Amino acid sequence: MLPDDEITSTEQLLTLIRKNDVQNDVALESPVVDLPKQVHSETDNVTIALDIRENEIILVKIAATGKDSWKLIDCQQNVFPSVDTDSEVMSPKSISNYVKNFIGDTKNYRLWAFVSSEKADVKQILIPKVQEKMRANSIFWTAKKEMAFDEELTYINYELIGDITQKGIGKTAAMVYTIPKKQISSLKELFINAGFPLTGLSIPEFSTQNLLRGDLLPGSGDTIATLCIGQSYSKISVYRHGYLTLTRKIKACLNSMSESLVEKIKESYATGMQSNQMFSLDYARNLLLKNISQSWEPDNIDDDNLIDQNQIFSGVLPAVERLVRQIERTFQHYNTLFSEDLITLLYIEGPVCRFKTMTQFISKELDINVSHLDVVKPGIPQFVAYLEHNPINCGAHLTPAVGLAMSDFQESAPNYLFDYLDKERMKLNTRVNKGIRIGLTIATILCFCLLFFQIIDSRQNKNEIKSLKERLTAYGPRVDQNLILQEAARMKNLYKSQKKIAEKYLGLATITELIERNPNYIQLNRIRLNLGSLAIKKRRVKPDKHVIIEGMVFKEKAGQRGRDIFETSLANYILALEKSPIFINPSIREKSFEHIDRFGEILVFELKVQIQSQSDNME
Repeated sequence: MLPDDEITSTEQLLTLIRKNDVQNDVALESPVVDLPKQVHSETDNVTIALDIRENEIILVKIAATGKDSWKLIDCQQNVFPSVDTDSEVMSPKSISNYVKNFIGDTKNYRLWAFVSSEKADVKQILIPKVQEKMRANSIFWTAKKEMAFDEELTYINYELIGDITQKGIGKTAAMVYTIPKKQISSLKELFINAGFPLTGLSIPEFSTQNLLRGDLLPGSGDTIATLCIGQSYSKISVYRHGYLTLTRKIKACLNSMSESLVEKIKESYATGMQSNQMFSLDYARNLLLKNISQSWEPDNIDDDNLIDQNQIFSGVLPAVERLVRQIERTFQHYNTLFSEDLITLLYIEGPVCRFKTMTQFISKELDINVSHLDVVKPGIPQFVAYLEHNPINCGAHLTPAVGLAMSDFQESAPNYLFDYLDKERMKLNTRVNKGIRIGLTIATILCFCLLFFQIIDSRQNKNEIKSLKERLTAYGPRVDQNLILQEAARMKNLYKSQKKIAEKYLGLATITELIERNPNYIQLNRIRLNLGSLAIKKRRVKPDKHVIIEGMVFKEKAGQRGRDIFETSLANYILALEKSPIFINPSIREKSFEHIDRFGEILVFELKVQIQSQSDNME
């Protein structure tokens, strides 16, 4: 037996185990905070975030107070009941009950949830500067080369960071993130079966990115890192100026710390134990978390059961040292990629963030400031109204869900329900819709302009019609028999005058018409015009007005042979005369073929054509 002054921390741990022998089945629970539910009339359009963990579900409800501002409306933490299988906890029925009770009478809401990031991959890549329509393909093929994924089974999306210059060459930086499609489809189907389809899916790392971009965490503009210590694995993520730049899975976790604690006890006391169950992994993990929890609840501390954190830390120190080495290698890898940026702050997530001795050790070993990730604090505008009526001792467990709910207020927040192809289609639809709206706007403006001019023209027409009606009303000529006779006499005189003019110039019109309709292959030798003698006119007998045309028909082209050519040419000439408004009934009086030395064979003809004058039509 050791003297009293040589009792080690391991012996104190053993003493506590023996005192609590009846507590072998202590449940592993996160500290439960009493968060009463509030109902507000202003929550008709809200965002609800679900954070489903190993043994609890956390729900957060926020509402918009402006274009880019919001506030916390309600939050709730539910510990899952003890069940035999995880499928009973994650059944559509249980999810439906939790969500339905939390939503209440809210009608318009958007529902976001986390998908596990265990198999998610995030990497920053560089591509050459290309046109916008070629950018998506360039990012896809570069990411496939560097990240090695199967596009048929993997969800792929990206976020543009901006243009950079590397070794004097301009390039475009993009953050690419992937995750198995099977994870997304199973979670999506779960909520559909529960009756609450999801609006968005994200991973916890992007929740922290939303908090940084919303300026809710110190160091938003710097390069910081977050460490999430889980049950079976841990994850470290690096954020560069608000962008998730690097994420890495680490083997050191709560299980490894619990294993280290058990080994420490076994090494010191190998005999004298009542049961090997006291050294089980679950018991050690429960003991570790329970004492961490009690250190944050001083009012509920039992002096007989509390072990100093320094004593517990000595048991988990080997696992913590491995964790620190893995974090250090991650930082070194980041510095090789971005040598100009130094990580200035490390946030620790999860229940272990309350383990002050461990956080101080990590801070000292890495020479970096370490803090726990908690944004639900008094003084922050988004939480002031809620915390006035619902004080919260520690909001670290709510922080991931709050960051997830902020996805609706971050335009570039990734949504795992839509991949990069969906994003490109939405951009195309947006451009098409914008073009349609612009076209409709221009068409509407033109229609209004046309309507405006039509109204002005209509008013002018109405004024003109009104003026004409007034003139018509004022104009009232007296119509009698004498006036009609005078008008008839005037029209008769006008008719006689026009008839005389027509008879006077009939001969000139006839000659002019013959000349204009004479073709090149017809030579007129003589024209005899008969318009009737003066004696016939005095007897008022209609004279036989006609013209006798004598001429010759030549060949139209040299080398033509046969007399049919002359007959055809003469027939064409007669048809041309028939088309004249003056000549009617042309007939051939004589025709014969003759030979002239100069022209060869020709056709001599004599035609008689009746003359139809305007004065005849007047009669």
